[in-house]
Amino acid sequence: MRMRTSFSPIIDSLGEKYAFIFGDLREILIFRGNVPTRAESGDVTMTQSIEIPVQEFFLDWSMSSGKGAHVGFAVSGQVTLLDNKRFYKIDGVLYISEGGTYCRDIGNPHLFVRRNGVEESGRQWGWETICGRKSSSRLSAMDAYFVRTGYWAPSDRAIQLSIGAETGWNRKRSYSPTITVRLTD
Repeated sequence: MRMRTSFSPIIDSLGEKYAFIFGDLREILIFRGNVPTRAESGDVTMTQSIEIPVQEFFLDWSMSSGKGAHVGFAVSGQVTLLDNKRFYKIDGVLYISEGGTYCRDIGNPHLFVRRNGVEESGRQWGWETICGRKSSSRLSAMDAYFVRTGYWAPSDRAIQLSIGAETGWNRKRSYSPTITVRLTD
């Protein structure tokens, strides 16, 4: 059985016409209707993402080898509470801050950023990686930008951040000192 191959125009939302062949289509969904606005439907409740003052952070960490090689890494950015303190957002960048040493001289580490939350009672959430692992050779060519959002409970008070590195064949991990960004008192 031979399929009919006639051309028909399709008109998109901007009024542009496109030709298609019926034999190429498996399923077409066509609907028409008007979507009421919030005022027309009676739903005038709106939520708005209001940002509370931004807390900026900066952490500098250096790695050195036994051969005298030295490379400095840094992470900087900002932490914000959103939507009436129900969510947090960490927005930052990981980069090489100093040193021109060839990355293999310090073990070609794969770097990442991790975060931990601190509640009012002192209880902590647990460390979680928030920036994908980047080799230091890639960081020489570009910076590693990251954004992390999450739930902020009423008992939460601060976020801790640190830089982590995996080096060698056995992926030995080492961590920078932590910084604490207090968001609520």
